[in-house]
Amino acid sequence: MPRFLTATRRKEATAAPVECPHGHASAKNRRSQHDVTLMTIHEDLQNVGLRATRPRVLVLDLFRTHGHVHLSAEQIYRRVTEEVRHMSLPTVYRVLGQLVDVGLLASVTFGDGRMVYELSDGKRHDHLICTGCGCVQEFFDPVIDARQAAIASDLDFQLADRQLVLFGLCATCRSHAS
Repeated sequence: MPRFLTATRRKEATAAPVECPHGHASAKNRRSQHDVTLMTIHEDLQNVGLRATRPRVLVLDLFRTHGHVHLSAEQIYRRVTEEVRHMSLPTVYRVLGQLVDVGLLASVTFGDGRMVYELSDGKRHDHLICTGCGCVQEFFDPVIDARQAAIASDLDFQLADRQLVLFGLCATCRSHAS
C-alpha cells in the first residue's frame, strides 16, 4: 500500500458515497473517489511489475483524473510540477517511457512531429485533429483497419504498428469561418 495513503484514507475509500440532494459530489466523496483512483494506480503499477514511485503515480493520476486527454511530455511536466516542484523534465520523459513500455500509456505522433501520450485502454483507435482549434477526436472504423491489413498483406509487409491521423476543421471551427 502506498506510504502516502494513510490507514484512515483507505477506510474512507471503501465507504459508501455521501449523497447530495442536488446531485453534487461532496468534498469527502471526491476525496474518497480520488483515494480509490490512487489505490487502483498502485495496483496497476504492481500488476505490470513497476514500483509505485511518486513520479509514476503522479503521471498516471493526471491522466486518470482528467479524462481521456492527449498531452505532450512538456504539458505533463507543467501540470505535475504545479503539485510537486522537485520533479524534473527528464524524470517525466523516463516515467512516460516506462508507462508506455508496460502498456499503461500509449504514445501517438501527430503530423507536426509532436508526440503526445494518452491512457491505453488496449483498444486501437485513430485520430482526427482540427487544424483550427487543435481539438482531437478519436474514432475506430473496422473497415479502415481491414483495408490497411489487406494492403500490408498484398505488399507482403508485416505491420508492427500503425497510426492514422487525419487533419481538417471541426464543425465548430467551420461554423466560425462562415
